[in-house]
Amino acid sequence: MCIIGSSGSGKTTLLDAMSGRLGRAGTFLGEVYVNGRALRREQFQDCFSYVLQSDTLLSSLTVRETLRYTALLAIRRGNPGFFQKKVEAVMAELSLSHVADRLIGNYSLGGISIGERRRVSIAAQLLQDPRE
Repeated sequence: MCIIGSSGSGKTTLLDAMSGRLGRAGTFLGEVYVNGRALRREQFQDCFSYVLQSDTLLSSLTVRETLRYTALLAIRRGNPGFFQKKVEAVMAELSLSHVADRLIGNYSLGGISIGERRRVSIAAQLLQDPRE
């Protein structure tokens, strides 16, 4: 999906509404369909997710630690082996395995590249499982 619009046109508000980040504030009109099925508002956050422009990654954690903590917080089922397999699969899918044990870091401390940071943010959203 591609959403294009000028500054202030409501792109982020639309994404926040669709991903459940707005909570119950505001009035939403219209219908949302995914694969031909109508969704109720409470189902949105299970189907939609997006990565913010600025990441909120902790510079003191490794890529693997970041994704493992995300998985533990987001996934409501499974044993420790399940979480680890899920993390490893997402890292492989996004070409992050080679930096799995490197610190996220920041601009002044070094760490992973900006592109790798972006992929870690995407991996974190994928681990939150918007419709596998």
